[in-house]
Amino acid sequence: RNFFVNTSYEYLCVSNPKVIGEIHRSFLESGAEVLTANSYGANFNKLAKFGLAERLEEINRAAVRLAKEAADGKALVAASVGPVGEPDSDQDRRTRSELLAEQIRTLSDADFIIFESLRRAADLKAVLEAVAEFPELVYVPSFAIEPHPHINDSATIAEFMEQLNASRPCPAPTAIGLNCGGGPESTLGVLEELTALTQLPVIVQPNAGQPKGVDGRMIYMTSAEYFSTYAKRYAMLGAAAIGGCCGIT
Repeated sequence: RNFFVNTSYEYLCVSNPKVIGEIHRSFLESGAEVLTANSYGANFNKLAKFGLAERLEEINRAAVRLAKEAADGKALVAASVGPVGEPDSDQDRRTRSELLAEQIRTLSDADFIIFESLRRAADLKAVLEAVAEFPELVYVPSFAIEPHPHINDSATIAEFMEQLNASRPCPAPTAIGLNCGGGPESTLGVLEELTALTQLPVIVQPNAGQPKGVDGRMIYMTSAEYFSTYAKRYAMLGAAAIGGCCGIT
């Protein structure tokens, strides 16, 4: 929508709500049964980089409200919560779990929360510590599994599930998610592995994929037809819900 990369996309819920509402409605019109609120990076740490930390509650509540208005009772609304990232300074010495809990409190109007793009054991640990403060919370931890996990210090799906099972969180997650990653093809292999490791419903949301070298050219493979082919394969493997992450329209 022609907003540059130095923009706080979450702040658009306040500064340009019409655009966010249009995006939500486009997904609803295409048949989506769950809309994801534009709240992914709306934690204190990420917002502070734009000088917006003090508007955290306003931004998160606006994100959920816009999704609810677009859903108009025809779809559920999931509040998206991403990793808090690394602070730029020592000014805020709160733990990751405390920063997550602060954001969770502002998302109470959503139907559930999806903690997206968990790549490291520390990310999952922070989520489980944060949700312990909210015994009635309905939530989904969603893992971003890289094609070569240990190259960039990310975890495998087996390691995540071992950590989750050992933690025995309370409240327990309602489902397990896979999002982002290397695109539809690599996500398929992770889904095959995950279905053998959990009895919980699995939500699959790959991104639009990465370019591949074909005869000396870098080509993006993920057309709508390519994506839908893999979506059918996810369903055949038992995925309970299918969506899309970065780059999906």
